[in-house]
Amino acid sequence: MENSLQADICVVGGGIAGLLCAYELLQRGRRVILLERGTLSKNETGYTTAHLSDALDDGFSHLLSIHGLDTLRLFYRSHREGIELFESIIKNENIECDFQRVNGYLFSSPDKEASYLGQELDAAKKAGVKGVKLSTDFKESFFEMGPALQFQNQAQIHPLKFINGLIKAIIKKGGLIYENTNAIAFHETPETYVEAEGGFKIKCDSIILATNGPTTANKIYLKQAAYRTYCIALKVRRDSIPHALFWDTSDSYHYMRVTQSLKDSNTDILIVGGEDHRVGEGHPEKAFKNLLTWTQERLGAHISDVATMWSGQLLEPVDGMAFIGKSPGRNHTYIVTGDSGHGFTHSAIASKVIADQIAGSHNEYSGIYDPNRFTPKALKDYVSQNTTTMQHYADWILPHDDIASLLPDEGCVVNDGLKRVAVYKDRDGKLFKMSAVCPHLSGIVKWNSAEKTWDCPCHGSRFDRFGSCLHAPTTHDLQPLGESPGESNDKDRNIRLGL
Repeated sequence: MENSLQADICVVGGGIAGLLCAYELLQRGRRVILLERGTLSKNETGYTTAHLSDALDDGFSHLLSIHGLDTLRLFYRSHREGIELFESIIKNENIECDFQRVNGYLFSSPDKEASYLGQELDAAKKAGVKGVKLSTDFKESFFEMGPALQFQNQAQIHPLKFINGLIKAIIKKGGLIYENTNAIAFHETPETYVEAEGGFKIKCDSIILATNGPTTANKIYLKQAAYRTYCIALKVRRDSIPHALFWDTSDSYHYMRVTQSLKDSNTDILIVGGEDHRVGEGHPEKAFKNLLTWTQERLGAHISDVATMWSGQLLEPVDGMAFIGKSPGRNHTYIVTGDSGHGFTHSAIASKVIADQIAGSHNEYSGIYDPNRFTPKALKDYVSQNTTTMQHYADWILPHDDIASLLPDEGCVVNDGLKRVAVYKDRDGKLFKMSAVCPHLSGIVKWNSAEKTWDCPCHGSRFDRFGSCLHAPTTHDLQPLGESPGESNDKDRNIRLGL
């Protein structure tokens, strides 16, 4: 990369949101440079289960109660058009990515009132959903599902195949992509440019932050929370499970779909996800165990073997709708965040909304996704979420672990006077010390034993065992205090959906 580059738009983030925004802008004749902190396809998009759905994740009845009917109708229609955009790009660019229109099923859990599905049906119809129906008799039900809502014309996709095809289309249209390029600062005065590590500068007219958790809009973190979600992939007999999307109504949330194995013509892969919890809270080991138990209880003999397991990260806005558009307090910087389980369709929506805003054109969805919005009827959730966040700052004064009890390949936070130190012991017993203070807004990180990472429970930043940044909102590593970091391949974890 040259020390200084010029473009109309600099897109930061090479996941599905950044790639779709880059593609749309190139379609409109703009010069685009895209920066990715790590390697393309090895980011959060690579860990998604790729449900393309307009069956709104936070519930039609809940969204109706806090946003009203007009906004709900727009929200639903935008997601429906998001699926259609994927279908159009796949056709126009001839991308082979296993795209398939399927039905989706929302089935009841014991912890939900029996009337819930009926309320959802009524609200969905008011929103304009066609073909939705409530029944206990669906031919695609391969387990004791009980009452369920069927949503027609949902879709599924192989995310990595689609991304690879989209990257080729971007490059063909003249887009420039730089991997392993960490953007660390975003300037608007006296000129607009992105500053990357190593003294590189990308001059541009507009900046798009598609980093899952943008760093220029701190007050956005008062309106959303970072969650980990867990997935297991199980080998099942080919064609023993129908191709459809399944979601339950439990508070811990579970979702399923099946895809063909790329390695064995006699095998399909059942992908099951859920057991979500806020970053830095909960117990990841228990989450994986609970997910497997939940699956075995429902599918029993259908499960032959666990192929792999992984986790991903999503951001939940307090009012259930993503933040897409101009970053608060900025004139030329745009953000897309708050996917709330609809990362793919929100990204498709963002590509159109932001491109129109940059062009000064009207987009009917700009208002409902405005990052500056405040939703009065979501105030209770707003207060509850931020109370939880503030409680984590008590880690500054609470006692921490004893380094003497630290096992190999584990980490802990210890007190060193007024300092909080994150300590990792490698398999050979060598200690690596770094500041436990997250560079974003000074939360104290916590050790994640299952994934060998440092996670900030305040706003969702994550770091590998040696303190290298893995996930926004921060763009900086944990400050080293002891041994120099060893070789870490945490940023290059195998992509699990290539099964």
